[in-house]
Amino acid sequence: MSNARRNLAPADNDVVAPQRLEPHAVVVARNLVIARDLAGLTQNDLAARSGVSRATIAQIETGHADPRLSTLVEIARALGLSVIVLLATRTDIQAITGIGPALGTTPVAIDQRDLARMNEYSDSTLIRDWRRAARIGASVGRSAGCRSPGAAATAGLFSVAVPGRGTAVGATLGRLLE
Repeated sequence: MSNARRNLAPADNDVVAPQRLEPHAVVVARNLVIARDLAGLTQNDLAARSGVSRATIAQIETGHADPRLSTLVEIARALGLSVIVLLATRTDIQAITGIGPALGTTPVAIDQRDLARMNEYSDSTLIRDWRRAARIGASVGRSAGCRSPGAAATAGLFSVAVPGRGTAVGATLGRLLE
C-alpha cells in the first residue's frame, strides 16, 4: 500500500497532534471525524451527499487541508449541521456553555457513569475516544428530544468539549437549528 493511500484517513488510534498542525485544522478535523461518525457515514457517503471529493474530505479529516468556507458549508449541510459546529473550538463551546442557562437549555438526564465516561474520553488525545464521548452525548441528545441526526451530532460534539453542560447546550442548539 502506498504512503499516499495510508495517510488519507486517520486510524481510530491516531493522535491529532496540535503542535504539528494549524489549530483551526485540528478543530475542523476533530469535529468532522466525529460528526461523520455520528451520522454513520463513510467518507465516500459524505462525498456523494456533499459534492465534495472523498480525497478532500480525507485531507480535511487528517488536518492536511485548508478548505474554503463554501466547502465546509456543503459538508455541514450534508451532515445536517450548522457550519458553526464544524468550526467550534473547545474554547468556543466552553464560552457558549457559560451562557447556556440564559438560553433556556434543554433539560437532559445524564447517567453518572455516562458522564464519567464522557469526561474520561474527552480528556484523551485519541480520535477513537473523542468519538466515544460524542456517541454518548448524541445518545443523550436524542433522549432529550433531538429529532434530526444533525441536532444529536451537535449535542455529541459539544459533549466532547464540555461533558454534561456542553451536552445540554449542544442539544438546545441542535434543536434550535432543526
